[in-house]
Amino acid sequence: MFKYYCAVDDAITYFTDRINNGVRLTDYVESICARHPTIEKQFRKLLRPSLELERKLNEAITEIEPDAEFFFRYDKTVNGDTHRIINPAWMLFGSFAETDRRPTLESLIERLRRMPQHEIDRMFVNYLHDLEVAEATKELYCDISEENCGNLFTILRGCALEPSTRNKLIDIYANFNEYVDRIMETIKPAVDIITENEDLYAELVLKLEELLYECGGVAGYMKKEHNYTMKLSGESYYIHILVLAPHTVSVRDGIMENNGTFIGVSIKEIIALRNSDRENLKISNMFKMLSDETRLEILQAICKREMYGLEIAEDFNISAPTVSYHLRKLNIAGFTECYFESGKTYYRASRDGIRHFIKDIENYLSSED
Repeated sequence: MFKYYCAVDDAITYFTDRINNGVRLTDYVESICARHPTIEKQFRKLLRPSLELERKLNEAITEIEPDAEFFFRYDKTVNGDTHRIINPAWMLFGSFAETDRRPTLESLIERLRRMPQHEIDRMFVNYLHDLEVAEATKELYCDISEENCGNLFTILRGCALEPSTRNKLIDIYANFNEYVDRIMETIKPAVDIITENEDLYAELVLKLEELLYECGGVAGYMKKEHNYTMKLSGESYYIHILVLAPHTVSVRDGIMENNGTFIGVSIKEIIALRNSDRENLKISNMFKMLSDETRLEILQAICKREMYGLEIAEDFNISAPTVSYHLRKLNIAGFTECYFESGKTYYRASRDGIRHFIKDIENYLSSED
């Protein structure tokens, strides 16, 4: 049914967000609604499918094995930064979830179990490249072959990682299949719940996939919707659509073929809502600025004819500094323009600025809730 959506991606997203300081989608929504009350109703409605899916997961998955947390926890010691979408679970599963059309967890597990050693080595080198903790990772990647593989222990031991993280990566490398099975056991309940509740998000996923098609692929989509030019051709990037991170848009540039684009299922609509809130605030501030009676009368006078500062002060019987204050407000708002001639600063109405303001009001009053 879906071309780019895989429940495994959302299962990893769920555990990753839950384990890292307890950050969840619900917290994000509450934070946005608190800061932007004018769009709260629309925002909650927009994210209802994602919130409902998260709620079902929270009800079913009450505890996570402490030992499993390593797979989903970000490493915060690399250059002092937190690396989104970089943890062992993404390394093992996220890099492959996009190469099939809607693969199952079982098919991914089977692929990982049968993976030859040189591909495992390349997976780890890509991961080190993402973390920026190993030198010349591109050269390392190119040197790996069927004949030259299985020798990353020295590289892993020399990585600039926190010791426990480094030791765990070495352990995963040495016992690859065992860890694949352990992560599978952790995420399988979440994958099952996400798959069983497909009706919650199917329409949103299909809508985004249609938009990607209309844009001619992911490169066209990123340029049109997010004004982002990809480093490589769009065909070089695999696409991950995320329901449980609907506000996400991220591009991952790997060393070779390991490139991914992560797109939240509601990111376009979220951006539009945030922009509309800014427009609402802009209109509100404009009305507040025009609520000053003297300033409004000055604007009315300037609309009838061009005037210079001292002339305005005399006509309204106010001081020159007061005139400058009002005119500065009108200029910033785009209602007036000024020019210098014969030692005087003249002010005139900005017809375009006034028309834009009227148009903004019309759009706001005619927009649907």
